Formats: sequence, C-alpha cells, structure tokens
Amino acid sequence: MKVSYNSILTKQHYQKQTKSEGFANFLPNTPNINSISQTTTPKNDFVSSSSIDSLYQAKFTSQEGYGYSVDAKGFMGADFNKAAGLPQDFKIHKSTLDAIVLHNQKHPNFTNFSMNTKKDNVLFGEDSFANIDLADTIKQYYKIFDQISAGVISKGKEFYSNEDLAKMPKGYFSKDKKIDYSEYLMGRMSSDEIDGLTDRSNEKVTHVFRTAQDADDARKLMNDLKDINVEVNGNFLDFSPEVMTTEHTIPYMWVSSAGYDFKPDMSVYDNEQGYTKEQIFVAFLKNEQGLVLQGGTTRITDEARNVYRDKLILTKQDRSEIGIPKAYYNEILSGKKDLKDILARILKLRNLELKKDQTLEGLANKIMDVLKEFDERMKVKA
Repeated sequence: MKVSYNSILTKQHYQKQTKSEGFANFLPNTPNINSISQTTTPKNDFVSSSSIDSLYQAKFTSQEGYGYSVDAKGFMGADFNKAAGLPQDFKIHKSTLDAIVLHNQKHPNFTNFSMNTKKDNVLFGEDSFANIDLADTIKQYYKIFDQISAGVISKGKEFYSNEDLAKMPKGYFSKDKKIDYSEYLMGRMSSDEIDGLTDRSNEKVTHVFRTAQDADDARKLMNDLKDINVEVNGNFLDFSPEVMTTEHTIPYMWVSSAGYDFKPDMSVYDNEQGYTKEQIFVAFLKNEQGLVLQGGTTRITDEARNVYRDKLILTKQDRSEIGIPKAYYNEILSGKKDLKDILARILKLRNLELKKDQTLEGLANKIMDVLKEFDERMKVKA
C-alpha cells in the first residue's frame, strides 16, 4: 500500500512540492543540517595523493604482517584469521591491510577529517591513531558481510561468476551501529566517551535491498526520515565487475575528485576461474570506505581526540535544534520511540500547522503505514 502525504500540512508562504510522494517532502525546504560539518573541497591544504603514497611509511606496518604470520605470496596466516573471525581457509592479502592503514593514516576521509589540526599548512597528517587493531576492524566488517552475502556466498564454493555478483544486495539497513557523533548529538553519549570512531561489533542487518528499485525506494525513505529527524543506519552497495578491479573506486564525498578513495590492490585476488570470496569481501570494504573501526586495541591519540571532541561539542551548541536526530528508524518501527512525539516536535520547531481536517495521530498513522509496508517487503527474514 502506498500512501501520499502531499497537502497534509499547511504553512503561510509555503509552496508545496508537486513532484514528491514522500511523507517528509511536504515540510519546508531547509539547508542540509543532517551532516556534522558542511565541508567544501580544500584547495591547497593537503599534499597530493601521489605525494602521500610516495611518502607512505605507516607506523603500523611491519614485515611480519602487523604481528601476524604472512605466507610467501603475501596472504595473512591462520593466526590472523582466528583473531579476525575469518574462516580458516580465508585468504586476505597483507596489501589490503596496508591499504586500510594508508587510507586512514595518510588520506583525508570521514574519520580523520575532524581529527587533524593544521600543521605546517598540511591539513591531513598521520597522527590520529596511536594504534590500529586491524584484526578487530576486519572482524567487524566480516560479520556484516556475512549477513548481507547470505544466499550468495556459500561454504565450499570457491569461485563466483558475474551472475553471482548480480545477486549480491544493492544495499542494506541495520541497527546497533554506534556512530559516536550521532549518539552524542542524541544525548546518548557523553563528551568524555566520544573518540571519532564507529563501533559496528554488534551491528545487525535488518533490511536487504536486492534490486536497484529496492535501493532507490530505500534511499528515498532514508532521505524522508532524515527530514523528520529520524536516523537510518545503512549503506548502498556496488558489486559490479568493475568494482572487482583496482582502478574502480567507490565515490565518497569530495575526496573522490581529489584522488583519495580507498583503493586496495584487487589484482592479488584475480583468478581465471572466477571471483573469489575474498575478492568480493574486499569489494565490500571498498563500499564501506575501509575506515578503521572502534574496538580491540585501536586507539586515537589524545591530541586527535581532543580536537574531535571540542569540534563536536561546538557543533552541538551551534546546530539548530531542528537538525538533531531524535530516534533511529528501527526504534520507530518497534514502538520504542513515539513517532507522534517526534512529529509534534518538528511541527513546533518549523512553525507548521496541521490542516483542519488532519490530526497528529492520523499523520503518524499514515507514515507508519508506509514504514510497515517497506519493512514487510525488505526486512531480513528470520
């Protein structure tokens, strides 16, 4: 069942958008206040990617493979697989781990953009992390990959075809992903607890999008929910054959135009018989931007943490109350958070009024109908 929400609300001087069927688009247009910082592409504040690569001497790199064994072909040993929660026969190449370190230490990305101070006119340095626990980061990513690839990647199957890639999901929603800036802005985490990293150790995939149309529907729903301050955790995925190559990267913010995408060497996984499960997993890492996650012995430096914390505190102080999320999508679905209360808050903050023949409860019920219909179509079956 599809429900249209056009003309539910009225406001003086407000012009209704005629092209939208989404329940949130009846709200007045506002600046994009859902992202922490409205950053623009720096011009000369960082060195070129080629210079960074040539200077790369990551302090966590070692010939032993970050403290684990490495075979003659450069693949991590059984001790790493055990620490990272990978299958015993899994073959992840050390160069993939090197690429993660490079991307997080030397390249501008979502995490370190807020952590690094300008030193010698260089915005991005290598001083954010005191330690990186690569096994723990890989472990968290693999747990998510294992959920989204169910039904395609199977035990005992060694090689996969283009047809198999086409069966991989186009995206997913999840719950229990703890992004500290969201948790802090929502009042669920204190300033003493934030460190700029994301904890995905308990993340559970709740919805999987099998087709491009499913992904488009999910993207629209995500945008609509953000307009009423409901946060959605998830990502949209590309497992096309092009992503299985080194040259093809996943566009991410402005860093793509600057040449700073996460770019692991995919050639080490090439096989004439098809795509390996390891190659598909690394493609998943590309989709997730290869960011280091919170957990294990991963630590950022005190200096980086202080810079990030102070910036986030100012962000919360400066941001309009209208832009602070108040609940997660799964909390609305489960009834843990009352959608009616959230809508009442939005109406008040934006100085909107219900039409005379509408009620707050009726509006909430119509939106819930859309959410439930979407949930029924896309949710992961138990």
